[in-house]
Amino acid sequence: MNRSRYVVALTLVGACGRGAPASGASQAGHAVVECPASITVEQRFTGGAGPWNVGSDTGAPQLAGVTFYDGPPAEMASLVNDTAAETQDTWTGVWRFSQDAGKGYWVACAYTQTNVGLSTRLPPGTSECHVTYAKSVSWPEGGRVVKEMGCEGGH
Repeated sequence: MNRSRYVVALTLVGACGRGAPASGASQAGHAVVECPASITVEQRFTGGAGPWNVGSDTGAPQLAGVTFYDGPPAEMASLVNDTAAETQDTWTGVWRFSQDAGKGYWVACAYTQTNVGLSTRLPPGTSECHVTYAKSVSWPEGGRVVKEMGCEGGH
């Protein structure tokens, strides 16, 4: 049996968010750290399609998950939230950070319809971050819709 291998190559073309940068610009003494709500990627098929027609979805990848790490995400030391609160419509997780982390704390943003993700080191002095998810809405490939994200502290 002849098995062909298909690879999808992804190139990050740009990122667009809700007006806040993904890394530590300062606003009223607080670090502004917010995952872009959506990103633009360029995907192309790089294999033999045989009898298949290659097509693509025109929707932009949307923010589908936020993970905090002790050190760079490649080290896979993800952090569990310290507290959580629920309302009828939302679930909010809160992560608190000590100031003695040698590698720093990082945030990674995951998106629908792509394996491209963004990550950045949190600014020094960031003491707390929260992420609010919609409980009743999820993306087709899984994951809840992120309604809000924010961090406090930082320089």
